Amino acid sequence: MLVTTTGFAATTPYPFPQDCSNVNATTGAPGWFKDCTKASGGCFKIAVPKEQYYNIGNTTFGASKAGGTQWCIDHLQGFVYSKVIDPVGAMYYEVDDRSGTGTAPQCRFLTGYDGEDTKKDPVYRARAYNPAGLECLLTDHNTSKDGIHSYALAVKRTTPPTLTWTRGMSLSLLERYPGATVVASNTAAAAAHVAAGACSADDQTAISAKGGGTTAGSFPYITSDCSKQALSIFSGIDETKFNTCLTGAVSGVSSGCSDCFYKAADYGYKNCKSACLFSWCSEGCLDCAKGFDTTGCAGFTAPAPTPC
Repeated sequence: MLVTTTGFAATTPYPFPQDCSNVNATTGAPGWFKDCTKASGGCFKIAVPKEQYYNIGNTTFGASKAGGTQWCIDHLQGFVYSKVIDPVGAMYYEVDDRSGTGTAPQCRFLTGYDGEDTKKDPVYRARAYNPAGLECLLTDHNTSKDGIHSYALAVKRTTPPTLTWTRGMSLSLLERYPGATVVASNTAAAAAHVAAGACSADDQTAISAKGGGTTAGSFPYITSDCSKQALSIFSGIDETKFNTCLTGAVSGVSSGCSDCFYKAADYGYKNCKSACLFSWCSEGCLDCAKGFDTTGCAGFTAPAPTPC
């Protein structure tokens, strides 16, 4: 079951300056990524995995100029760009697993100043650190005459996750990781969770009456609109605001049932920013949102959106 509530992208085309995603692969680096030989520590271009299974972001929320660097991430084409402005400038990044297993495996890497060598000269490089269930592997492709340090990042899972069937988890997760420890993986256990969903018969009737699609007044449109109204670029989608909006727009829906659709919205916001960059009902956005099993949470198949 898919209910996409990631309509935030339609409002601001991803409202963070440190996102420099390009739909067109030929667009290239951001305009400020030049004059690298004049920068204190040069520039870094890291080829990173695209956001199918991993999220990549900096470890401290901040502006696109922070830590003595100017930086951004192209989530669609898979690149991190960083320009070291300050002599001791560095930016720190975290790679998070998107499996939804709850084990939160991650690893980190830095670009920029990384101490001094034996001659007390500053060292500028990309370096991986802090493996925690994931290992960041950086390959140095050397520095160009233009002062650009080029690296490629690969990510390896160091420990298989423990997958525990919980309400709202997609069954596809049970097959994604070979060697994983699985608890309550049998279909009977999964079916029991679906049967015991959060939405009552009255909830289901009220929601189904709104119908599917993407037109104003349809249930998918309402959930998308509520996610926009509840969105803060600093804290994400507010649960109380979302549920107040949805229960007000669909008369007769309980807050417990509404919360399943909030969870779908929250999943979309945290995991599908690049896929939903230009439209909440694009095919890529809808496919990404399937990572949260709304049917398993709600206990029924709610009206679904159609690709636009």
